[in-house]
Order: sequence, then structure tokens, then C-alpha cells
Amino acid sequence: MSHLRDDDLVLLYYGEDAPRLIAASRHLRSCAQCARAYEALARTLNAVTPPELVEPADDTFAIRQLIHEQLRG
Repeated sequence: MSHLRDDDLVLLYYGEDAPRLIAASRHLRSCAQCARAYEALARTLNAVTPPELVEPADDTFAIRQLIHEQLRG
């Protein structure tokens, strides 16, 4: 196996592409260069926090009132 590409490392980090996951994991144990690249990638991805999910305001009532006012006028 040649060195792992960035795409391979990302898939490995997220546990995607199961058939290649085993081969990539084995490669990391035997290749210091790829292991360092994976560690750097993992540090970066671990530092990223997903945005908080914010529920949008329910403006349905206000929008209906506005429509009714527009229709009356």
C-alpha cells in the first residue's frame, strides 16, 4: 500500500469506508509518516466544534396577522 491520501485519513477518522478502514489502520501502524499525518489531522478535527443548533423563531402567527392586515387594507 502506498502512503495514505488526505481523503483516506479523513475517512479513517470518521470510520467510513469499512473495507479500506482495516488496510488503512494497518498501514498507520507500519508507516510513521502517515501516522504523523493522521495525528495532525485528528488534532485539527478534534478542535473543531460543531455549531449549536438554534431553533428558528416560530413567526407563523405574526406572519398570518400581517397577511390578514394586508388583505383587509
